[in-house]
Amino acid sequence: MKKVVVLLLCLVISFSALAKERTLTIWAAWASEWVRIFQEMTDRYFTPETGIEVEIMPLPWDSFEQKFLLAAATGDVPDVGLTGGLGPADLGVRGAVVDLKARFGQEVDELTSQFFPGLMRSLTFYDSVFGMPMIYGSYNLFYRTDILEELGLDIPNTWDEVRAMIPKLQANDTNFAVAYGHQSTADFSMFLFQRNGDWYTPDLTKSALDTPEAIMAFREFTDLFTKQNIPKEIQPYFQPFRTGDIAIQIGPTFDYANLQIAAPELKGKWGMSMVPGTPNADGELNRAAYIGTMGIMIFEKSRDIPGAWEWVKWFMSEETQSLVSNEIMTRIPGGMLFPANYNALMKINIPEEHRTVLVNQGMVGKAPSYALSPESVTTRFISNALSEVVLMDADPEDAILRAARDMTAELTRKQAEFKRFISKFQN
Repeated sequence: MKKVVVLLLCLVISFSALAKERTLTIWAAWASEWVRIFQEMTDRYFTPETGIEVEIMPLPWDSFEQKFLLAAATGDVPDVGLTGGLGPADLGVRGAVVDLKARFGQEVDELTSQFFPGLMRSLTFYDSVFGMPMIYGSYNLFYRTDILEELGLDIPNTWDEVRAMIPKLQANDTNFAVAYGHQSTADFSMFLFQRNGDWYTPDLTKSALDTPEAIMAFREFTDLFTKQNIPKEIQPYFQPFRTGDIAIQIGPTFDYANLQIAAPELKGKWGMSMVPGTPNADGELNRAAYIGTMGIMIFEKSRDIPGAWEWVKWFMSEETQSLVSNEIMTRIPGGMLFPANYNALMKINIPEEHRTVLVNQGMVGKAPSYALSPESVTTRFISNALSEVVLMDADPEDAILRAARDMTAELTRKQAEFKRFISKFQN
């Protein structure tokens, strides 16, 4: 009898140890209210189906990048990390994050086919895939229907139409505005992408801001401030649209929540559409704009990489993403998560015409590529060039060419610094 009791006790201990090993730890750079919902959905659906326990821990927004870098350096890592859009690739080239494409192959292809394709630019380096895009943020055109109707103006489809309508707007004490003003690399990137330009060359080793397409895009963007006098900055950001001082503007997706929740007096007085576009040589309208994401990554030192991948697949699925998104909207006032899974986005509880705009904009949008240089450094070069032109009357071509030289020099330094890591990616 004693032998049976001892055997049962050993089995219980072994089972408990196994269960502990199968508990995934996830660090999430999200507000605690959102993380609580992620945890509840995981406990309700994922764990009963798989038997894998999961603990999701929120990280402070102001220090999550340092937390992940320190964890990678010390080896004291979670199984999964929810981080910024460029974080997975930045850690991946250092060998700290799993190359999902190399590890899971066709499953990765099947999952990424459900995402807005431009988002994957931030999460890959050459042929390696280091993360999945969790959310989707885009830039869209918001307009005051009441003001445009009063002035007899149509919603613009092209930038030529925008430039044509600005004088009439200004003559009636209102204006057009871009999202973040004269230093915004995201706003400039919209013009760059529509001219089929990019931040970097295809091999990611040099700046592409010295190309004819980039120079033309830079001039078009800065001319809006220097020649057509649109606002250089908007402070506070949302208020001018609310008051009518700005009748039409490019805005990020979180403005959608502001309009729905924080401006009830504007109900029925505003609309949204895709951003104005630039005709290609064949006449097709290119409406590309900057899009962004938060990335999900699996650490190489995870105790259960297959289990972590199961959670990532489940969490990123159409069913889970639509469920989580709608739960956040229901329970958190003003909370709004736009999924990177475009099928899930079409199931969130907002008007169908708004969902359609968001999906169409996402399909043509581009996130910044990962190219070793931190985004903060790259954007500083572009922002400085923009300020030189708008605030100091510098020649646009001279300013963007200086930025391109500085970017290329930085990329050259990074290529040397990361040589021991990246040689395997370039072969």
